[in-house]
Amino acid sequence: MAPLQFLFFFLSVITSNEGSSIKPFVSLDPNWATVFTKESVTLTCNVDPPEPRDQIYYWYRDNQIVPLYLGAKSVKIDHAKQEHGGSYQCQTAESDKSEPVRLQVTHSWLTLKVPPFVFEGDELYVSCAGYPGYSARDAVLYKDNEVIGSSPSDADFLVGTTNMTTSGLYRCTRQVKDGVVYYSYSSEEHISVKELFSKPVAKVTESHSKQGKVLTITCDTKLSPRKATTELQFAFYRNGRNVQGFSLSNQHGVPSAQLEHSGNYTCEVQTPTGSVRKRSNMAHIQIQERSYAPIGIGVTLALLILVIIVALLVYEFRNRVVSSFLNRHNCSIRSGIPVFLKIISDRWDLCFKKNTEHYDDIPLLWDTWKSVNNESVEYPRNRQDMNSKHMEV
Repeated sequence: MAPLQFLFFFLSVITSNEGSSIKPFVSLDPNWATVFTKESVTLTCNVDPPEPRDQIYYWYRDNQIVPLYLGAKSVKIDHAKQEHGGSYQCQTAESDKSEPVRLQVTHSWLTLKVPPFVFEGDELYVSCAGYPGYSARDAVLYKDNEVIGSSPSDADFLVGTTNMTTSGLYRCTRQVKDGVVYYSYSSEEHISVKELFSKPVAKVTESHSKQGKVLTITCDTKLSPRKATTELQFAFYRNGRNVQGFSLSNQHGVPSAQLEHSGNYTCEVQTPTGSVRKRSNMAHIQIQERSYAPIGIGVTLALLILVIIVALLVYEFRNRVVSSFLNRHNCSIRSGIPVFLKIISDRWDLCFKKNTEHYDDIPLLWDTWKSVNNESVEYPRNRQDMNSKHMEV
């Protein structure tokens, strides 16, 4: 590819990848940030999810494109030279640039080899290495000027499972043989332990939820891109008591929240071995008692009007019954109101003596008239009693 064509192609890749959510990372094999001259090291561009086999990879050293490494997912540096040292980054056609990884190439007699990145929960190894091909003895390892390990022959030390307090200044001393004489040398490196995952945050759908609603608490955390495949487990607590044991789900759900579900919720995140464990902030949840909306003024008025209408219909119905009876028996009606009101000889002759066959209907009429007119007069037990009584309107 001609230099000018390569430049335009490279610029098009950079422009198209701005704002990409994919970010690869560079790993070293062996996993040391420092190598001696004449040693070999392999750099690999890791992408999650994996890119297709025909993916093109771009490599940078100290922010400068390295044409020699163009297209390769892994780059092996044989017989390293000091000019191979620098900050390495990689990129694909679909990704952003990776985080820089510092590779140091040294020609010194002794160097303390440490990983380029150290995370919480890692098993940390360091190496107090003499230059290849030269005999060395009596290695001593210090952290912040305190001896934490020594070996008469071995150069490698297991510091242990790391946490944030593992960070500090590490130094090693060792004797390296030059000719027939051993000379004492020392080398130091600062190790900064990085978070495996961020402090979790407990989030709720609603801090003030109604009784009977679904309640969901989510435990949010973020893994380092270099540790994206690390399995995390989640647990949930209410007022300090466990309500959901460790599992792969980062959510705790209550299908129908009740008043007793109110309280202070926290969540906890850990690695499967429990080597790294972190607890979230506290999220307060208040479940509110289910409330019923009061009947509005409009509804009240509508009910009142309905009652009045029903009462008027009943009243009119009773009047119609009485009126119909009196009309059938030739009795008088005033303004539509039944007038079974005066039992005297002439009215009796008019309304009842002429209609003796309807005597059995009179009790119904009497009860209806009493109800309409709020009277307490008892119905005559026989016709003689009726003839002897008088009732006035």
